[in-house]
Order: sequence, then structure tokens, then C-alpha cells
Amino acid sequence: MELQEKLDSLGLGQYSTILYENGFEDWNTVLDITEDDLDSLGFKRGHRRILQKEIAIARGLNASPPIETARPTSSTPSIGALVTTQESYEKRTKRRYRWHPRADPNAPKKPKTAYVNFADHLRSDKAIASLSFVDIAREVGRQWQMLDPETKQEWENRAAQAMQEYEEQMDEYRKTKQYQDYQVYLETFKKAPGKLARQKIKSDSASSITSPRRSESSGPDRSPSASIDSPTMLSAETALRDECRSTLTAAFMELSVFRREYVKEQPFSGNDLPSETLVADVEALLHRMYRIPGAADALSLIELCMLAALGIHFARGSISRDQQHRLFATVCVLMEGLSISEASYARLMRVLLCLTIYAITEKHLSARTFITAGLALARLKHFHMDQDCSRDDWRKIYRTLVFTECWLSQTLGYNPRNLDIHIRNAVEPNIPDSSIENAIQWQAVRIAIIGNEISTIIRQQNDVPQEAIRYLSGQLELWQRELPHIMQLASILSSNSGSIGRLNEQAMLVVHIIYLGAMMLLYGQSLSSAHEPDGKTDNPEMVNHRAICLVAGEQISGLIKTISSSQSWSPWSFFHIYWVFNACNVLLLGAAQALRNRSTNDYDRLISHARTCLSSLESCAQDEPVASRYLSMMAPIYEALKRLRESPHVELKRRKSEHKISINDLLASDDGARSPTSLGRWNTIDDELPGIIQQVTVLLRDPFGRAQQNSVADEQYPTPPSNADMLFWFRV
Repeated sequence: MELQEKLDSLGLGQYSTILYENGFEDWNTVLDITEDDLDSLGFKRGHRRILQKEIAIARGLNASPPIETARPTSSTPSIGALVTTQESYEKRTKRRYRWHPRADPNAPKKPKTAYVNFADHLRSDKAIASLSFVDIAREVGRQWQMLDPETKQEWENRAAQAMQEYEEQMDEYRKTKQYQDYQVYLETFKKAPGKLARQKIKSDSASSITSPRRSESSGPDRSPSASIDSPTMLSAETALRDECRSTLTAAFMELSVFRREYVKEQPFSGNDLPSETLVADVEALLHRMYRIPGAADALSLIELCMLAALGIHFARGSISRDQQHRLFATVCVLMEGLSISEASYARLMRVLLCLTIYAITEKHLSARTFITAGLALARLKHFHMDQDCSRDDWRKIYRTLVFTECWLSQTLGYNPRNLDIHIRNAVEPNIPDSSIENAIQWQAVRIAIIGNEISTIIRQQNDVPQEAIRYLSGQLELWQRELPHIMQLASILSSNSGSIGRLNEQAMLVVHIIYLGAMMLLYGQSLSSAHEPDGKTDNPEMVNHRAICLVAGEQISGLIKTISSSQSWSPWSFFHIYWVFNACNVLLLGAAQALRNRSTNDYDRLISHARTCLSSLESCAQDEPVASRYLSMMAPIYEALKRLRESPHVELKRRKSEHKISINDLLASDDGARSPTSLGRWNTIDDELPGIIQQVTVLLRDPFGRAQQNSVADEQYPTPPSNADMLFWFRV
């Protein structure tokens, strides 16, 4: 939860600025504030009591005391105390002060959340501004909960757009000297917090950044002779536990916000279970919940309700949405007071993974928060992982978390977090898997990581160097070369296939779609530059890249047609939508270029595959907003190309091997060479095609609408969506 939002709810919003300026940048840091700090910051006595009471409640339920380096005891800690025990806290008579580095004064300012912006908007009303701070906080919370979904979404979209702009500004800021100076300051601060760090910065750093103003506390276990060269360093385990606790706290805060949308739903309980038919296929969980006497434990009920809620998304019509909402409301309520042992970390990872997927299906922006917490918990569990039988189950969940983060990053267009440590932990150790399902998962994660790397590089550079393209191409070729024979595309599509099972074949076809999508992203730059008057675009390497890109688009079209014809295909399967859009984009661009060159055979083949992609988007458009948006962009371009193809002028110029056009042919077909536009004008094909090619090129290079550079003069073709609409494609 944002600090501003928390303070507003307590009626202490006026202290947010002074807290931030003195190093208390979020609620977790405020949990460590002392009485002396409150006095020096000018807190009134009554306000101190309000804040201290809230801190005490948070420490008792969520935050837990500071983490110790010792392993937890056999007792079961709460979620907030995953990394400590209550016993160690009670033994401490005086809490050591925890130092915090000062914020970077040169960094872009982090934008406010949708809730805080809404609160600021309400304060502009004199009637509300005249209330007390506590009453203002209550009124803001009440009106926020009463907002209709459309209005609330508008507030969230604006906040999301501001956050995206902030992240882009941070990407640029990280390239500056001021950022590097601040990193030096942070490293020095970690080694010698407090006064020693302040002296180090003043004497050795040219940066304008200063350390916190508060003086160093002299705890009983701090040596007076400690020096910068020999500081007491936190153990790796403690750092991981800190990170885990922080991300879990954020995830649980997001869950509480998510819960507000289902506040009217009556949750299930251990004695009031959902219908058994909702989870009939989950045999082990079913046995634990319904066959063993007694009330079900909280974590098992959370798993049951979470899986059932997800299943309802893909079984629309057979089970009511009210049942789904009640299931998820149960998850939210039980998670708030959940206690869990270290032995159940893998189960909690699975729950966080399911929450991520559910947030995506419900078009909720909390998906990244849940997956961040899941990855942090997975990394902490890896630190204590022994060679035991549970390792494989944990690794499968870990791999899926990595895959989901790569998929989200690639399809939402945001810069991913550094996954190197997670790749080393979960992906690089190629432990022989006991089943074909595990082998397919491992291949899916590998290609998703490569695709994510390609997407990130292309997003960050307008013109990717050929050396980088060759390297990434080598990674794709290596993946394809190391793929087992039974998983090769030709083997799966062969008539005598079936050795790995029908469902596994379909899963592997989706993996190949990811691979082909990565190829389209990598070589799309060469395809989109084919119309530019540049001699470099005609070299054999780029010509080959364009051909590979078009073939990849055609193959995706064929695979989508194959998968959609199966009985297990669901029109609500959101996973494939982004790849279908990219393939349609590539195919329409190739068709437009073929039409420009009057290569009618190539045009007919490419436009037919594009029609298949459009049909797939049409089947999803009614229930998936992003499919509807993509369809609205692609369909007008497809219709324009079909209309131009029907012009008699196209048939006059054929392939190079056939006869050339005479001037008399062109003069005789002057009227036929023209076609009506959507605005009622008549343009020649050569007048209209450049605009179409340019438009599809913009969509191919900038699918998330960031650049917003569109050179089409009229508006007969759709422009890329604005950053606000396409920032998160599932919030359209």
C-alpha cells in the first residue's frame, strides 16, 4: 500500500511530505519509526498515538518484528512473520533503529496511485475539505468503494499511464551520471549506515546526495570501534527474507484492494465448502477437503477456491459468475489471517501464481504484484532447498512463475525485472524430468526467456544492430536444434503422431507459436524497412530475414487454425491473442508489399492467412476486450487491401518473369486503377498503398502506441491506441 493512502486512511495525510523528506518513503519504513523521530518531525501527541496504534496492529498481524538471521523455530509463523519468531521479538527489550538511505533528489518523481489522485480530487470540494482528517479519510474510502467500475477504471488507467511514463523516465535516468553517483551512495550506505556513511559521502563522493539527517544510534550490540572497512553485513538469508516479507506485504495489500470489488459476496469456510462439482478433477485436493472428517484447513480451502475460480473463467455459461466471485472473496478473506509454515512455501507460491492468472483474466493491474511476491518466495525457498522429493514440485511452480513474468512483460510491453537469478535457480539446471509434461514446460520457459530478451531489446532500440540480431537468431536456432524429435513441429503435425498425447501435442503447438512469435519480433524490423529507399534493405541477409518473418506468420496462422479446431479450444483463452495480432500484422504488411509489387500470387496466399488470424480474433472479441481492440485495428486494413486487390489495375503488372506493361495498357485502364476510399475520394492504388504500408509498419514497430508517430494524413485507417489505453492491454 502506498504511504499516502495509508496516512489518509488514518487522517494523517498532512505528514506525508515530512516523512518522505526524511527517509520514510513507504509504510514498511514507517513501521520502524521511533518516539524521538515523531517528536523531531512535529507529530502532535494525539496523532502520534494514532500512528503508533496502527503500527502496533500492523506488527501484530502483518509486518512482524525485524528479521533475525537464525532459522525459524518449528512453530508456525504468520504470513507477516515468515522470517522470524515471536519469541525472538519478545526477548528484545529495546528495538535497534533501522537506518534508511535518503531518496535520490535527481530521480523522476514517482506518480501517485489512483486512490490518492481520487482523494486529492475530493479534497478540492470545500464541503469535504472542511471535515477533519479522519472524516476526510472515511469519506474518501466510502466514495471510492461506491464508484462504478467504468469511472474507477478511468482513474486507474490515468494512474497506470503516469506510472508507465515514470518507468520510461527512469530508464533514461539510469543512463545518467547522477544515477551512478546515487548507486555509489547506496553501496556506501549499506556498508556503513548512519554517521559513517554520511562522512564517507561527504569526503569521497562528488554527488550532491546527502545521507539521512538522523544521527547514528548506539545500540548495545554495535561496536564503538567499527569501521567502514569492517562493517557488520546482513547475511544473504536475511536479505532474502527482507525482500520476501516486503513483496508479500505488498501482495496482501493489493489483495485487500481487490477484495473491495467482492465485498457483497459471502465467503465459504471450512464448514461451508463450495459444491464438490467445482473441483471434481482435482483428486488429491478433493480427497483432503471432502473425504477427511473435520473442518478443512485454511490453506487447502484457499487452494480449492482459487483453482475453482480459475476454472470457471474457462467454463463460462456452465457455472455462474456469482459463484466465481464468492470463491475469490473466500480467498481474499482467508489470506488476510493466514498462518503458514516454511514447509508450505511451495503451496503459497502456487496460490500466488493462481492469483496472478486470475488477476489477468479479471483485467486487474495487481498481476505484477502477485508474481513479484511469488518470485521472491521462490528465491527464498531455493536458499534452503535440499535434495528431497519436493524439489521437482517446487521447481515446476518456479518455472511457471518465470514463464508468466516473461509472457506478461512481452505482451504488456513493460521492462521486466532482472530474472537472471531466477533463471539460474529454476531453468538452467536441466534435471532429467520424469514426464513429458515437465519436459514441455521446460522448453516453454526456455523459449519464453529468449522471446522476452528479444522483445526487450527491440523495445529499447529503434534500430537493432545486425550483430545483436545474429546473436539472438543463434539463440533461437540453438533452442530449435536441442528440441527433442518428438517435440519438433514436423513430428507433431505428421499423420502418425500421437506418441505424446493429444493435450501434450496442443501444449507443444502453443510452445511453437511462442517460438515463431519470437522470430517475427526479431525479423520484423527487416520486414518493416523493406519499403524504405535504403540500399541496406536489399542485402541478402535482410531479404532472408523478411522471408523468415513472413513464413513464421503463415505458420502461426496454420497452427491457430489447427488448435482452434480441437474440442479443448476455448474462445476465452487469452494467451494466444497477442501472437495472433502480431502474425496478422506481419501478414498484412507482407500482403501490402506484394500488392505494391503486383505479386498477386504472394498477395493471395498472405491475405488468406491474415483472414485466418482475423477469424481467431473475431471468435474472442465478444469476451476479450483486447481481441476486440486488435480486431478494430486490423479489419479496416484487411478490407482496404481486399478492395485494392479487386481493382483491374493490379492484373496489368505481373511477376518479373511475365510480360511487361505497355503505356497503352495503363492509359486504357485509368478508371479501373482507381478505388474509392472511406472518405468518398478516388485514389490510385499507388496513392493509397503507401499509407496502408506505413500504418501497418507503425503497428508492427509500436504495438503499444508509445511513439505515436503516424504519417497517414487522412484517418481512414486506425492509428495505434494511445498509451493510456494500451499500457496494459487487458484494461481496454
